[in-house]
Formats: sequence, C-alpha cells, structure tokens
Amino acid sequence: MTWKAVAAEGTAVQRRVEDGTSRAGSRVEGVPQRRARKRADGEGTISQHPTSGMWRGRLMVGRKPDGRPDVREVYAKSQAGCRRKLDEMKRRVAGGILGEGKVERDSVGVFLSGWLKGKRATVEETTWARYEQSIRLHLVPALGAMKLAALRPDDLRRLYAAKLQAGLSPRSVRYVHLTISQALKQALLDGDLPRNVAASVKPPKEERREMRVLAPEETMRLLRAAAGDRLAGLWTLAVYTGCREGELLGLKWQDVNWVAATVTVQRNLTRVKGKAPTLRDPKTHAGLRTLPLSATALAALRAHRAEQNVDRLALGEDYADHGLIFATHTGTPLLARNVIRAFKALLARVGLPRSVRVHDLRHTTATMLIASGTDIATTARILGHATPQVTATVYAHVLPRATAQATERLEEAFRSVARG
Repeated sequence: MTWKAVAAEGTAVQRRVEDGTSRAGSRVEGVPQRRARKRADGEGTISQHPTSGMWRGRLMVGRKPDGRPDVREVYAKSQAGCRRKLDEMKRRVAGGILGEGKVERDSVGVFLSGWLKGKRATVEETTWARYEQSIRLHLVPALGAMKLAALRPDDLRRLYAAKLQAGLSPRSVRYVHLTISQALKQALLDGDLPRNVAASVKPPKEERREMRVLAPEETMRLLRAAAGDRLAGLWTLAVYTGCREGELLGLKWQDVNWVAATVTVQRNLTRVKGKAPTLRDPKTHAGLRTLPLSATALAALRAHRAEQNVDRLALGEDYADHGLIFATHTGTPLLARNVIRAFKALLARVGLPRSVRVHDLRHTTATMLIASGTDIATTARILGHATPQVTATVYAHVLPRATAQATERLEEAFRSVARG
C-alpha cells in the first residue's frame, strides 16, 4: 500500500471514529456520538398530533419577564398551512409587532372590557357611555366568547347584517363598528395585534335625516305664537344665533355682554342616561365663540330675565341658582326631553308638523344666512363648525341658489355704475 493510500485510509478511519461508526457504517459502542445540529433560535418547529391529525407550529419569540421562554403556538389542518402561519409569526416577530401575546389569547369580551376601562379617563362621558352601550348590548352578546385572535372581518359583517335585520338603525350599527374599530386600532398601535380586522369592513351607510328648514314666514309665526311662553327666549335665541340645543341650555347670564350686544358660547349641557345633566366645555375649539345679538334677541333675553327674577324672588333660598339663562322655575338645568315636549306643543299651536325638531331651527338659521349672501367661512364661525368644508357639505343644497343670487347682485352693482 502506498503512503498516499495509507494516509487516505487513516483519514477515513478518523472520520468513522468521530461519527461513532465502523467500517460498515454501524455504530461503534463506547465511542462518543456527534450531536445532531441544534435548531437555530427563531426557526421554530412543526409537528403533527397523532390523534387529531392537526399540525402544530411552535416558536420561541424571546423570554418572559420572569426569565421563562416565551413560546407561541399556531395550529392548522395541513402542514403547509401550519408553515404559513409560523412564517407569518416570524415576520411579526422581526417587525416588532407580535406584542405580549396575552391580548391575542383573551376573549373579545375580556379585551373590550379592559379597553373600555382605559378609555374612561380619555374621552367625554357621553362618548364613553356610547362605547359602553355598544359593547354591552351588541358586541359582547354576539362575539364576547370568541378568542380575539380568531376574530375575522366576516364575523363583523354578519353581526352588522343581523343587527340591521333586527331593526337597529344604520346610525347605531355604525357606532358599534366605530367602537370595535377603535378598540382594535389601539391594540394594533400597542403592538398586541398584527392587524385591525375592522379596518377592512364597511359599516352600513348612515341614513341622513332630512332636515326641515322653516320658511321665513313659518319662523316668524312660530316666534309670535311663543310670545309669553316660558321658553320664548330659548326659541328666539335659537333662531337668531343658530346655536345647538346643548349650547343654548348651557348658557349663563355671565356670558351675555349687554353693552357689546354679544353672547359667548363656552359650554354645553350634556346628559348621560341615568345621571344628572352636566356642563362641559365644547368638544372643539371652534365651538368656543362669541356671537352678536340682534335687537330682537336682546329684547327676548331681557324679558326672559325679568320672568326668571320673579321665580327667584318667589322661592328665595329655595331657588337653586346655577346662573343659567334657561332653567326650570327652581333654577335647575332643563332636561332635553322637557324642552322637546314644550317645542312639540308649540308646533301644534302653530300648525307645523310634529316632525320638526329643535335642531331644525339651527338648520333654518344656517340656510337663511347662506341664502342671504353670508359667505361660508362666516357662516361656519357662527355655527361653530370645525371647518368651512363641514358647512359646505351640510348645506350644499343651499349653495347653488346663494351663488345665483350673488351673481344677480354682482350684475345689479355693475348696472348701477353704468347708469350713474
């Protein structure tokens, strides 16, 4: 045997010894075996359950606060499906959006309960109450027992369809959608969910209520019929300022500047079901505004103040003086339902449809402002809209007529110059 062959045979023997096998390839007893290659961290494993046949993927994504391995699992009916889910989990880990994992393992009901508690200090009480109502009456009964990780867009679509069929208004269904969407959006931002399944679901179109704009002669007939009523000043101010009902009921005497003939809107009277009315700041900066008062509005306020002083003197210390312009005969805040009841009675006396709402007085004011030539930006400031675009959208039906009138005034102006 040549030296070259001897060297080759020695190398082969050395390899078999390291592998723990004989020349024939069998294991050599007493020889340390080479360990199989260790699976790299983050690679994951896939195995099949011997009984159910389901495939399970497991991936260590890090360590928990107590030092134990944080192992996540996915399941699928096929090996390929399990691999896809495991790969998706790897991408989420790499992108830093896997989160703590607890939220995904929660039920929808537990998740929404926790989210609702966290929202209490961050939104208006009325907004929180709407969230709570949507969760308690609609989301939890239908989806509460489902695991959050299993929630799919179709689950929401079926829920919305069922609610509409049961008679819930599109507006209410839209608020249910808003609630679940806001909750899932927060979980997504926190990194607890890979996506917001509500983002791909379209809520039903909101049925825009037809506004009933009173004609000028109808408006004047209503105000004349209200003369002498306890709330005559309220209806007059509603027509001449275009304020919202909550803004009017939240006005205080200190907001009136009798010399400058202005009133400053700086709070709303809001009410949550089962609770006493509450005075709150406007939701937007645009809602805080100072409005000029016409001679008619000022006269109505003076007459109203005189009547209120009679109540104050009659009750003495029993008068609960909150400084409100429009209050009960004892000084306490007015309830919206009592205001509506009084307005419906006034409509009946005038012969106007009961379908007219208090809010339609605001629409009447806005329509008359635009139709009389007031520009959209000024109208928006008077109404307290966040932007002129909001005003233009809500009152788009008035703009063509107002534009035509503006064109006629422009032509008349040029004709006057030509005649002169």
